[in-house]
Amino acid sequence: MDASGDRAPLLPHVDDRVRLPREALDAVDWLDGEAIRTVWASGSGFLVVSTLRCVLLRRGDGVERAARWFAGAEYRFFNFAEPRVVGLDEIELAEEFFEGREARFPVRDPIAVQQALSEAREAGKAAWALRRRRDEPTLPTERRALGSGAAEATRPAPRSPCRSCGNLYETTAQRCPYCAQPRAVVRPTRRGRR
Repeated sequence: MDASGDRAPLLPHVDDRVRLPREALDAVDWLDGEAIRTVWASGSGFLVVSTLRCVLLRRGDGVERAARWFAGAEYRFFNFAEPRVVGLDEIELAEEFFEGREARFPVRDPIAVQQALSEAREAGKAAWALRRRRDEPTLPTERRALGSGAAEATRPAPRSPCRSCGNLYETTAQRCPYCAQPRAVVRPTRRGRR
């Protein structure tokens, strides 16, 4: 016990400040306006929590994967399920929609990581909503058609969802402005004559 009569904590306070190598940060394609909130040590890697997503950074072993840093599992907050504590030293992350992939990561203090991820998740969902609202098409303007007296409304360019992040963007764009994923090109198949 300490002098104030309170019980001493069972575990001493651990300094969780993590020194993340610069080359590890270069392994992630950061989005516009994204900033790092916290970094947690996770086994031999790092769980990086930004304003828009969380990413597990790992270093290759040199045998199965090149010995350089790479982004492992990545969860964007617009599609991020509530994180769960599993056992005494793991946190489980999962997607809410799409593929619904799950992954478990070893961490020193899973309850603190869960709280930090829950706070980041709420703020991140709001940030993704603002990004979508900012990119919504404006109301069409009226213009006069040549040769006719009738007014014709201009329509915004058609949009389609990104296969990676689900955000809508113009079909004429080559890359998603949110996650920088290239548009999947669907090539028509040739059919033989019957």
